[in-house]
Order: sequence, then structure tokens, then C-alpha cells
Amino acid sequence: MNIITTLLNVTAAIGFLALTLAGPPGPPLGKLPMDVSIIRLIAAPRDFDSASVLTMGYLRMEFEGDALYLSENDFRNSLDANAIGIVASVEMRKELQKVNGMYVAIVGVYHAGPNARIVQGFRGSLTDIQRVVAISDPASPSRK
Repeated sequence: MNIITTLLNVTAAIGFLALTLAGPPGPPLGKLPMDVSIIRLIAAPRDFDSASVLTMGYLRMEFEGDALYLSENDFRNSLDANAIGIVASVEMRKELQKVNGMYVAIVGVYHAGPNARIVQGFRGSLTDIQRVVAISDPASPSRK
């Protein structure tokens, strides 16, 4: 695919998230999440502590190692400093498993400090996850 198709896919995913955040089902969300790159979350974690955020990255769900990585290469090379831990409810874990191993857009509450429920080494954690949408599957990338 070309760059235009890739941009359309990302725009559609973000649009989908915005639409799903705007209405039912589910409890009211209050204010909209901040659109923050995973790089900013890793570089300035205290700036976003306890904030509702929309961010993107490579999702990997593993026993005691659920995380959103900057890239698939960071996961494959165990660069946990380039990742944010994921703490999800049982129901949300089922949704996350469907997009495991893909690049995703995800909405949750970011916590800068370590969370006892995740493996140490990640740069904070996302909890209270409300939405997740696949953006790209590395098995069939949009650009080759």
C-alpha cells in the first residue's frame, strides 16, 4: 500500500476511537482523553500521571508482561524501557487478545509510577482501558 492508504487507515482508526468514545455503550467517560505519543509518555511520564490518554504502539500480551511497546523491534529485543505496562480487566483482556501482536490505538489512564501488578522495567502503566483499535498488523504491513 502507499502512504495515502496508510494515512487513511490511521485516520479511520482514530476516527473510530473518537466515535466510540462519544457515545454508548458503557459508562460515561467524562472529558476526552489527551492524544499523546508513546514517546512523550516515556520521556515525560510525570506530565501525564493519572491522565486519560489516547496513544499508539505495538501491543504484546504475555503472562506478567502485558505492555504497549514503541515498536515490534523493541519487544523482540526486550527493550522494556521503551514500553508501558498494561493492566486490564478480564473483559478488556479478551479485546486486547484479539489485537495482540499488532500496532494499536488505545485509550486508558496513564500512571507514571511503577504498579505492583506489572513486571518492573516498564515506563509507567495504562489502567482503566476503555477502547483499543488495531491500526496495523506486522504480519501484513501497510507499507512494504
